[in-house]
This record gives sequence, C-alpha cells and structure tokens, in this order.
Amino acid sequence: MPDPDLWPELLLRLSRREDLGTEDAAEAMRQIMAGEATPAQIGAFLLALRTKGETVDEIDGLARTMLEFATPVKAPEPVIDTCGTGGDRIGTFNISTVSALVVAGAGVPVAKHGNRAASSHCGSADLLEALGVKIDLDPPGVERCLADAGIGFMFAATFHPAMGNAGPVRRELRVPTVFNFLGPLTNPAAPHAQVVGVSDERMLPLMAEVLARRRIRAKLFRGEDGLDELTTTVISTVFDVKDGSLRERHLDPRSVGLARARPSDLKGGDPAESADLARRILSGETGPRRDVVLLNAGAALEVRPRHPRAHRIRAHHDRPVRRGVRAAVVGRSARRLAVPRLRQLPLSLHRRAGGDAGPDGVGRGQTGRAVHPASGGVRPGLDLGTRRDPRRPGRPSRGQVVPRPPGLADPLDGGLRRPRLGRIPHVGALQRCQPADHDLSGHADRADLVLPAHLAGRRALRERRQQVPGPARADAESLLPGLRRLTARLSRPAARRAPARRPSARPSSPPGSGW
Repeated sequence: MPDPDLWPELLLRLSRREDLGTEDAAEAMRQIMAGEATPAQIGAFLLALRTKGETVDEIDGLARTMLEFATPVKAPEPVIDTCGTGGDRIGTFNISTVSALVVAGAGVPVAKHGNRAASSHCGSADLLEALGVKIDLDPPGVERCLADAGIGFMFAATFHPAMGNAGPVRRELRVPTVFNFLGPLTNPAAPHAQVVGVSDERMLPLMAEVLARRRIRAKLFRGEDGLDELTTTVISTVFDVKDGSLRERHLDPRSVGLARARPSDLKGGDPAESADLARRILSGETGPRRDVVLLNAGAALEVRPRHPRAHRIRAHHDRPVRRGVRAAVVGRSARRLAVPRLRQLPLSLHRRAGGDAGPDGVGRGQTGRAVHPASGGVRPGLDLGTRRDPRRPGRPSRGQVVPRPPGLADPLDGGLRRPRLGRIPHVGALQRCQPADHDLSGHADRADLVLPAHLAGRRALRERRQQVPGPARADAESLLPGLRRLTARLSRPAARRAPARRPSARPSSPPGSGW
C-alpha cells in the first residue's frame, strides 16, 4: 500500500531545496515504476528535482530502483557499454554507436543500451535499424548476439517496460529531466566497463561518482563544445573511474595525433544518411568523422574488461579502421603520440628466404650459417649483443656478420655509389624491415639513380660505336690522329738505302717518327 503522505513530503522538501536521501529517491522511483504515482506527481517531482539540482545520492537511488524493474540480460562474458546521454542539440552523427561497432570488431564484447532519438535526428536505435539490425530482441536473443557476434543491442523500451508510466509525462514536459541521464546508468546487462558521454557539465562529475560507487572501470567525458562524446573540435573534460576513485583530466585531440575538426565536419542527418555515413567510415573512409570514431573507440578499448577473448580480432570492420583504433589506443596518453605503424615493405621474389634475422638483418638458412659470411679481417663496430670487446680479434658471435667493404653488385655499376649496398643497417632499419641488399640479382630493386645512369652510359657507348670505327672505347676519338699518321707512313714509297756504316754506329730514326 503506497504511503499517501510520501509525495507531499517529498515535493515540499524539494521546494525548499532540501536534498533527498538515497532511500527517499528510491521509494519515489519505486512508485513511479509500479504505476502508483499520478502524472501530476511525476511531473512535479521531475521539475522540482531538476530545479533544485540532483545529487549523487538521489541519482544513485533512482538508478538502482530502475534496474530492479528492468529485464536482466546474462552476458556470456564481461562486456562494455558505449553510450551518451544525448541532449547536446549539436546535430552530430551517432558517434557512440559507430564506435561500438569498431570496439566489437576489435574483439571486445559490447552490450549496447540505447533508445530512439529524443532531441537529435537519429538515435542509436534508429541508426541500427537503418543498418538492418533487429532492435527489439528479447533477452535470449541479445545473449545469443553477444555470444556469436560479440555485440548486442538492448532497446530501452523493451528492457525497461516500467518506464512507460513516465513516458507520457516526459513527452508533455519536453524539457530535460533526470531520466535523460539514467539511461547510461541502467544497462540491463550490468557491464563491467563503460564509456559515457554527458552533455550536461554539472551532471558529469555526479554520474562519475555514481559509477565509482559501483567500483567498475569507466570513463566519462564531455567536450567543451557541449558534445556528449570525446570531441575533436576542442578539448574534452574526462573523468577516469577506477577502483572507486576519480581522476579528472583534459584531452586535446592533437595530443593523440588527431587533427582539430570543425563542428560542421561532424554533422549527421536522418537515419538513412547516418547509416550511409557509418558504412563509409567502417569501409575505411578517412576524414574528421573517422578520427572522432577512432578517438572514442580508443577510449573504450582502454577501459575494456579483461576476458579470455580479449586477444582475438574479428573482422566486423575494415582493416584501415582497425589499424586506426590500434593507433588511438597506443596514443591514449598525452605523452605518447598516436601514429600509425610504419609500412612494412614487401620482400621481392628474388630475395632469399631465411630464418631468424641476425644483428644485420641477413636471413639464416637451415644449417644455421650466415647467408653472406664476411671476412674476419675487418673489426666489427660495438655491438652490445655480442658481449665481446670489438677491439679484440675473435670469431663473430652466432647470428652476427662482420661488416666488410662492399663490392660491386653489378659490374656495370662502375664508380656509382649505392649507399645501401652491403651495409649493415642500424636497428631502426631492421624495425622498418629494410635489410641490406646484399643478395640482389638483376635490376629488380636497384637504386633509382643506378639504373638510369647505367642505361645512359650504355646509350652513349652505343652511339659512339655507331659513329666511330675501331675499338669501342670511351676514348676512341683520341686514337684517330695516330691512326691517320700510321696510314700515311704505310702508303709512302720505300726510300733509297744509305751507305753502310760501321756496326758500332747508332742508326738514326727517320724524321717525323714518333714511335
């Protein structure tokens, strides 16, 4: 039997701006959920509470009672929820829902709790419905989705049927009330971790304190532009909740390697337009929308619950998006920039296949011997991995190749300098998968400056062969004067012999003879 004096007492205390306790707020919510409160009492309670300002105890009591009347979902493993309170009235696309798809594609189960749009053009339920998702599944259906696909959606109208008692009053009031902020706190799947966007600046620390009381891992944020997401247009205020404690900080998108965006870059549309945007983002389209999705997905992956399948990667989204998420996770702190991994150069077909690489990146065959053993006449540089003084002679350690002056990989290279030929690369080159090109054959990946110079020399040589008779040498023209003199001498008539002289006399050379 409801207490007839409950509502007059509660409304009188609220009119005097007195705070309610957790039990008082819970009892008021219990009567609303049970249908025992009249529309006038519900409307007066919501407006009086909003005018006074909600407290942590009041929000906690309302949320706990609302969960008591919700239809529970038994998740097969620890899950995470990504949601926002809505109400920012900025008109962005549904960032939290697209981020939830990215997080699920990264192998973290997501129990998404949401509703249709209240103040925007498209809510999470509207977007998923436009993408072809059945949004009104019962608890067993959501549990199967979590087990098979790694993501499940719980429609608020289905899992909170008792909220129908307050629905008509809320639609008639058309102003934000405490119910706008209870949705993220009343997930029927009881997630182990949450990321929550809050549009109201005053409610942000209060909701963070409520989640801290539950001792779950959470991250709550609000952009200075009013967005209930981690924004890329300005700095965001972030509350980290861990082990029952709070830590407030500020996040600049540039500190994690993302460029600042304009508010117009994040605009959304109706469900059909939002679904098209989501498909383009998940297909790898770059731009400000992709950046803000990766930023929010990275925040969710940072607070993800630990579970057996955390290491598995599913391909529910395209590879470019997954790589971007990894970059966002790597750069989650302001002191570590989120940069994409260096592109790994594919090995050419003519490169020799080897096993583990040594300090110089040269592959090793099945016998364990280096592919290109070096002579021991050259002392190696300092290598901390060898544990041997480089100034002392000795055999190189296993896996080490002693450097030596490189020879010509191609006889036609001549004096051209190939910087990477035969050189032992440094550690950074090994990490970039750029080993020294000792074992190159032909012109497959010779340096760009070598092949043009080589072809130019051959072209000039071919032209000289066509124009100049005789030996095909680069200095063939300098031999022509000598050839002409020799031809002239051979064509002259033999001269008369001079009188015989004594053998001791030295014969004189004919005049004009140069050789």
